[in-house]
Amino acid sequence: MCNRTVLWDCLIDDLWSSLPPGIRRDYLVNGDVDGGDLAECSNERNVAALLLARSIFKKFQDEIDQEAADKAAFDLLLQVNTACKNMQFIDSKLGPFDELVIGEFKQGLWDFFNPEGQPLLSQSAIERHADFGPGSAPGAADETFLTKIGHSQLSGTSPLILSFFDQWCRSHPSRLSAELARTLLHGSPKIAEPVKISAVPKTSKISRLVKPEPLLNMFFQKGVQQVLEDRLFSYFGIDLSKQPAFNAKLAYIGSITGEYATIDLKSASDHLSMKLLECFLDRQNLFWFKLLRSESAVVPSSGVIDLHMVATMGNAFCFPLQTIVFACAVRAVYRSLGISFTKAFSRVTTWTEESLKAFLIQEDLPTNFGVFGDDIVVRHDAVGTLKRLLDYLGFVVNEDKSFCDEHGPFRESCGSDFWAGHNVRGVYCKSLKTPQDRFSLINNLIAWSIRHDLPLRRSVSYLMQHVNRNYQVPPWENPDAGIRTPFSCVTSPYVKRLGNKEGGIGLNYCGSFLYKKWVARPKRVDVESDEFSNSELSRNSAAKLIAAVRGTLRGGYLTFRIYGQVPYGSKRGVAPCWDYIPRWSDLNSIGYRWLTESVGYF
Repeated sequence: MCNRTVLWDCLIDDLWSSLPPGIRRDYLVNGDVDGGDLAECSNERNVAALLLARSIFKKFQDEIDQEAADKAAFDLLLQVNTACKNMQFIDSKLGPFDELVIGEFKQGLWDFFNPEGQPLLSQSAIERHADFGPGSAPGAADETFLTKIGHSQLSGTSPLILSFFDQWCRSHPSRLSAELARTLLHGSPKIAEPVKISAVPKTSKISRLVKPEPLLNMFFQKGVQQVLEDRLFSYFGIDLSKQPAFNAKLAYIGSITGEYATIDLKSASDHLSMKLLECFLDRQNLFWFKLLRSESAVVPSSGVIDLHMVATMGNAFCFPLQTIVFACAVRAVYRSLGISFTKAFSRVTTWTEESLKAFLIQEDLPTNFGVFGDDIVVRHDAVGTLKRLLDYLGFVVNEDKSFCDEHGPFRESCGSDFWAGHNVRGVYCKSLKTPQDRFSLINNLIAWSIRHDLPLRRSVSYLMQHVNRNYQVPPWENPDAGIRTPFSCVTSPYVKRLGNKEGGIGLNYCGSFLYKKWVARPKRVDVESDEFSNSELSRNSAAKLIAAVRGTLRGGYLTFRIYGQVPYGSKRGVAPCWDYIPRWSDLNSIGYRWLTESVGYF
């Protein structure tokens, strides 16, 4: 297994000549880049080297002080929850004409949540999209839809939620049959007790907190989530599945022209308080958020606490709701300042992968804002007013990670970092425990070094010593499959050129390359097997039918999510062409250079 300290020394030795002058080694470890760091940089190489040094072990989990990271997360939660409880809308935080901005914000929320004057959220609209989430939940033995709908102890925080679920079941014979069978096995749905908040890895300094929602709360939260996402698309033109690419494009343009600034917020989802919704949202729609959220939770060392934030991580409508709030805030600022507010898409446009990529190549975008959760990109002349509005609403702007003209040509949004139009995103190493972790890191470091013309020979050489170099794969393979290797450097005995029937594959693959690779193997259960037939899961045929119709039971197999270390297995792969880099590959932007310059690492 690799040693983190040795790898860190190798990396800094590789980068030292390219780092900004005056940077100390001990200052680089596990840090965030901010405006002060970037002020020391004079070119793209300085910025790229600095970001790599600051990012490489930021999310490293092998040697983390988990107790300290968890404590920091819980302390922050209690602090933010208290802030939400004591939230007050203080007029002294506003500028001379900001009352107009507040009015536009409230009008924007009304227009969003009341299309054609009717409430957006209703029982019928929510039920059409109701579903169980993919995560763990109290009362369910695993994360599959089949287990949750047919073999779990259902619970909800309100008798009204239980009543809504009963109505949903009675509306279709298959649902009713599944619920009757589930009730005989596990009992009727019950009122949920407060659920414990748990910590999961995030960075080396602080954990991420997640609170599993009661099953029936989540069931209807998923319905609210889909209704909100559909309305986001029709009202703002925001498609959450594609919005990160648009935010990145705006950040790219902003890094060149200075026209756009990027804004980051601290714990944005937690700072979204119930007092904000109660003040600015109409009662009909507010009713559903109050009904379906969890009002309390169990926190280690503090016991049961009342939650004054709208939702914690784990709530299905948390992300689209904060996107709505921030998009309405941007709209309010633009309208107050007389800036045109344009949508990203028209309502009827159908986007394919190819048309989206072609669209992103264009210099001009039909939108002048970007909101994805708490990632905000806005016109530079709207930054000051927007920050005041966000402060008034109880949010905290992270000044160290918000970038505008005064920070130079650097912009950051949705996992994309640009400096004067150059992609300077670093590489993150979460673990070095498995060969797949090290394969991914080797491939990502080689691609990074070629993209920025900064050799990392010591670092890559050290990592190569701790993997099986016979797992050589084509450049278009997944980074964790093996070492991406140009064909001129392939030496592995696992790589063969197929003849007429060599390898038992047949004539159709004649001339192709045979190789070995690592692939993730999700846990699967054959529903026709004797093991499944003898289990409790086989006793609810109606639940199996519903799961099959919804697509969660496919090909006779029940697939489980894997948390923590993913099991891998070796598999034979076939490549009709080895040195081919498709457009969708992460190497596409440096394709020919990668094929020629990566040779130096082998």
